Amino acid sequence: MTLDKPHKFDHTYKVAFTVASILDLNADPRMAQPVQSTASKTLGVFGSKEISASVALPKMGYVAGEYIPIDICMSENSAGKIDGIKLKIIQSIVFDAECKTKCVTTTLAETHLSGQLSYHVDGLRLPAVPPVLPTCSNIRINYSVDAEFVTSGMSFNYDVSCPIVIGTVPLRSQFSQMLPQAAQQSAHAAASVPPVVQPTAHPMLPDSMSEEYPDLRKRTALLSFYPDYPNSYCFRFIFFCF
Repeated sequence: MTLDKPHKFDHTYKVAFTVASILDLNADPRMAQPVQSTASKTLGVFGSKEISASVALPKMGYVAGEYIPIDICMSENSAGKIDGIKLKIIQSIVFDAECKTKCVTTTLAETHLSGQLSYHVDGLRLPAVPPVLPTCSNIRINYSVDAEFVTSGMSFNYDVSCPIVIGTVPLRSQFSQMLPQAAQQSAHAAASVPPVVQPTAHPMLPDSMSEEYPDLRKRTALLSFYPDYPNSYCFRFIFFCF
């Protein structure tokens, strides 16, 4: 929205919103299957030393906010040749147009590990990201878990990549793990809301006023309740008489 101000600078306001399609991970049985990728690299001047590493995930399909457990295993001859491991969740978006293509790569989460032969990472958490678009031909979104192995010496680093799929409806096997967390959030939100005070009916006028003003009780009997004001009896008497 642009605010047009004559003879002054215009003010422009922008509000971002997300349009995401529904992708049920239960529709594809491959989403519940484990994923594993392996890569190898030769070191040394004449390529006499070969090292290998593998990255394994318990399943392929995830949703935003979910943790991804990761297992990393390296060969025994990799000991002393790997200085560290950079573990990342990568998002790659490809925009296709007429005679032109643009690719944007973003690191969503990252952690650094030392050069041990095996690792089990409890999980890198997925932030709020859009799901993949299998039916869109102009925008392609791909996700992967990449492990970059930092080699010692003058050798180049090498990567092991595991593709994953981000959807909107989680796997049924994950419902039991997500429902307790959702219930805790709902209970916390309910506790922060102040209680609603229900109005209560006020008692009728005492007999002493009824005897002094006989028509007043007949008029107040038609009302279920009335607010409690200061000097209530005198105010009610004046209100109902007029």
